[in-house]
Amino acid sequence: MGSQHDELVKGPPDEVVRAQELDALVRELRNWNRWGPDDQRGALHFLTAERIAVAAGLVRDGRTVSLSLPLNTTAVIHNRAAGGPPMTAPSDLDAGDEPVEFMKDYVGLD
Repeated sequence: MGSQHDELVKGPPDEVVRAQELDALVRELRNWNRWGPDDQRGALHFLTAERIAVAAGLVRDGRTVSLSLPLNTTAVIHNRAAGGPPMTAPSDLDAGDEPVEFMKDYVGLD
């Protein structure tokens, strides 16, 4: 899928981009307000029925591949605010007295 922006990725890897050039690229390529101030779809507008059909035509088998990474929940020097899924409940709840009516999962990342 060629585009007018293909030339942006060419050139030596140590090529210097000046602040004015970077600013111009950001203004040209950003999607903020491209579809109006009340738009909720953003770049999903690029996901057209035609593109979905072309992508579906590339499928050769039903295999799926996860792109997720395991959540590192170990607090170490390079991961001080380790993400973790703590279970929370109201502080005034005594689970021995009544059935639990409120529980919440939270996963946080720094």
